[in-house]
Amino acid sequence: MKPFMDKDFLLSTPTAQKLYHEYAADMPIIDYHCHVSPREIFEDRRFENITQVWLGGDHYKWRVMRSNGVEEKYITGDAPDREKFQKFAEALPRAIGNPMYHWCHLELKKYFGYEGALNGETAEEVWNLCNEKLKEAGMSVRGLIAQSNVAFVGTTDDPVDSLEWHQKIKEDPSITTVVAPSFRPDKALNIDKAGWKEYIAKLAEVCGCEIKDSAALECALASRIDHFDAAGCRASDHGLDYVIYRPADRAAVDMVFSKGMNGEALTVEEVEALSMLEPYGAGNPKPIFSLSGVTVTCMTDVGGGRHLKMRASRDGRTVDMIFFSVTRAKSGLAVGDKADVAFYPQINEYRGSRTVQLHLVDLRPAYTAKQQNEQALYRKYSRGEPITPCEARAMIPDREELAAVWRYLANREGEVIDHPIRLARKVAQEGDLWESTLRTMICLEVMESFELLHMEPEPGGMLRICLQKRRGQGKVSLLQSPIIKHLQDIAWGKERSS
Repeated sequence: MKPFMDKDFLLSTPTAQKLYHEYAADMPIIDYHCHVSPREIFEDRRFENITQVWLGGDHYKWRVMRSNGVEEKYITGDAPDREKFQKFAEALPRAIGNPMYHWCHLELKKYFGYEGALNGETAEEVWNLCNEKLKEAGMSVRGLIAQSNVAFVGTTDDPVDSLEWHQKIKEDPSITTVVAPSFRPDKALNIDKAGWKEYIAKLAEVCGCEIKDSAALECALASRIDHFDAAGCRASDHGLDYVIYRPADRAAVDMVFSKGMNGEALTVEEVEALSMLEPYGAGNPKPIFSLSGVTVTCMTDVGGGRHLKMRASRDGRTVDMIFFSVTRAKSGLAVGDKADVAFYPQINEYRGSRTVQLHLVDLRPAYTAKQQNEQALYRKYSRGEPITPCEARAMIPDREELAAVWRYLANREGEVIDHPIRLARKVAQEGDLWESTLRTMICLEVMESFELLHMEPEPGGMLRICLQKRRGQGKVSLLQSPIIKHLQDIAWGKERSS
């Protein structure tokens, strides 16, 4: 039986083994996203135990523990390091199938020579082995960087950082690895999160300026970019859930900024005050606002079934919404989904009560980064633009995916109206497959090419799919579709596809 952690771990083919051992293994690492502190690099920190080096700041390992019900005191709390390590060791086997399980054991083998499996029973053995190994000279921060053959380290740095440790690293000739800061302005952009107002005050202090509006914030960040550039920064790193854009004038942006500084939500009076900007028209567009990642909690068709009334929540706040000339069926959403909305606020009067209501002008599912990338690739393919072999391979469905799509449609009695992302999710759930909007759409195109179904776009990004009786008799081989063969030709060349 093949050992779990041998020299060919995850290298399942001779080609993979050759590429790694003869080429990749000795290549230097360019680590452009690292959470190692530049201070620890300069001071060449040594670690007292495996918990410090492994669990001290690794939020991926924290996630494994939290998702398995480990108390916070054993994660970021004040529990002894040995107990923290024990809790992680007990949780790790539940991550089998997750890359975290692989990473941990690769690290144990490479740096500590441990080839067994870490769990609650082996925790003591691993704890003693690792802690003894950490006493060796090459197990400091710089030593571990050298062992890993890292040529470049891009640290993660906040705009308010002085970057003094980066300067000290530059002045130290014993540090041969290039260490550069990366500009990470998340805190300046997270206006909806706690502590934003206090952070803006700190940024203003560092910049030596007053930040009272959005223009001043932009100037402050620009000045910090110049500071980072002088320190060798060439990259910016953002942790954004979703990038949403909607045109708005400076006055609208500044109102949002002001509300964020005050930690307030829009009131009826403030919505009424917007009327002072009227009349809207050419040269004075109505200010449009946006909210990303709201959770839909209620959906109702009103006005004789012609309009959509919704309620959604985010960060513990609930708001009512109205979207005219759009229905539940055309929205592409269901209760529980996350959505991005564009709107202007208005006053809703009902039985003597006046409340803020959002008048929607756009509504769409909140896409993950994977879904956005898949949609972009599908649009590229649909426009007939050239695609790379790697992109083509990502688009080719297998027999199981084709069967799952067909079974899902056949069980819906002939017609389905749904958003492609929701459709892909449902197909994956019923077929116990990995979700892929991209390959689901290719499956549909293949079936349409055989006249098994007909697709029509609907408002709101929806898709109408109608099964139809195929002319002629007999089964068809969907994998022999010209669409799939074309993708195979791009992916692997004509010799492989033939």
